[in-house]
Amino acid sequence: MHWTTLGAYIALDTVLCFIPGPAVMAVVGSALSRSRAGFATASGILTGNFIYFVISGLGIASVILASHGGIRRHQVVRRRISCLSRHPRTGDELS
Repeated sequence: MHWTTLGAYIALDTVLCFIPGPAVMAVVGSALSRSRAGFATASGILTGNFIYFVISGLGIASVILASHGGIRRHQVVRRRISCLSRHPRTGDELS
């Protein structure tokens, strides 16, 4: 990766970090209207994010666990194909 590409990425990421999103606007808006509503809104957003992250993590874990069987089947098939491509007596590659 070029230093210019990395620098552009860091600059863009820094700018995007300072731009408030809809969640920040919701918390600020409710906090300005009523003081305790801002805390409740922030807690709700954090709870929603936590649930989303847990569900995402479980989904990724299930994909990894499910793919283990596929990888194992792939390895078995490769071994069988490599055995078929060898001469039964000498073990040399067939051309």
